[in-house]
Amino acid sequence: MNVSELWQLYDHEFCACRVADVLAEGFVEVGVMRATVTARFAGQCINCGESAVTGWLTMGTVDPDTETFRRVNPNSIHRPIGDAR
Repeated sequence: MNVSELWQLYDHEFCACRVADVLAEGFVEVGVMRATVTARFAGQCINCGESAVTGWLTMGTVDPDTETFRRVNPNSIHRPIGDAR
C-alpha cells in the first residue's frame, strides 16, 4: 500500500463530507485479523480540507496457502470497519 493514494470513504467519521476524498499521508496503525490486513492512516480530505486519522480500513487479505497479499482496490469506495486489529 502506498501513501499519496486517494481513498473515497463513506459512512465515516473523518470529516463532514458525505463521501470523503482522503489523500493518504501516512500510516498510523496497522493490524491483522485472521487473513485480513487493516490500517488507519492520517490524511486530508481534498473536498473540505479537513485533516484527521481514518477509522480502520481493510487494506487487503493474505492467502493462507500461498502467503500472497491481495490488496483492495483503493479506487473503489471504502467504509471503515469496527475496531479490527
